[in-house]
Amino acid sequence: IRRMLEQGSSGLLLSPVQGTCPDTLREIVQGNFPTVCFSRRLEDESFDSVVSDDTLGVGLALDELVNLGHKRIAWIGGGQATSTARARYRGFETAMNRHDLPLERGRIERIAETSLEAGRRAMVEILKHSPDVTAVACFSDLLALGAASACREAGRSVGGDISIIGHDDLEQSAFFEPGLSSVKVAKEDIGRSAARLLLDRIEAPEASPVHEVVPPSLILRGTTGPCPTA
Repeated sequence: IRRMLEQGSSGLLLSPVQGTCPDTLREIVQGNFPTVCFSRRLEDESFDSVVSDDTLGVGLALDELVNLGHKRIAWIGGGQATSTARARYRGFETAMNRHDLPLERGRIERIAETSLEAGRRAMVEILKHSPDVTAVACFSDLLALGAASACREAGRSVGGDISIIGHDDLEQSAFFEPGLSSVKVAKEDIGRSAARLLLDRIEAPEASPVHEVVPPSLILRGTTGPCPTA
């Protein structure tokens, strides 16, 4: 970032990583240098931001699972110290409470990793402590695909015995068998909004911070189906 500033950049689009400190960022960009955060926001929200409505996205996933008759629903992921992790887990808690479903410890694996292997290991633990689970919502597609692998290893039919929904709708997710149901983040809309906010900030550097939230959508494929015990 400092090198960009030295080269005379007009503004900065930034997706904050875990641990990004607002005070440190302000020190680096020095005052009112046009800066827009996208995909993740900072805690004090002093910079313009545009993010996906992660709480809504997980809510859409849970609503679908409940509509399919699922009540014993697990959660994998969202253990990072980021706004995305907090919002997605909050969406899970909110939706479970809204449907009057229990938040049981044996069905919740708040891990910080987002790999296929991490998803597989988390699902193994859930099946060990709560073998009657019939559905799983995941922080990311990679975790969901890893969870699906663990279910198959345990002799569970994904989309039949157990339903799984990921998040982000990675391109690869549609090509697995069965295709992964996922919350689709409107990445292009976020990118366009972030660019527009930055141009606006360049024109009006003293204006109040602007925060926009872009709604996601739910893409249903073969990993979701009616609860087998409904």
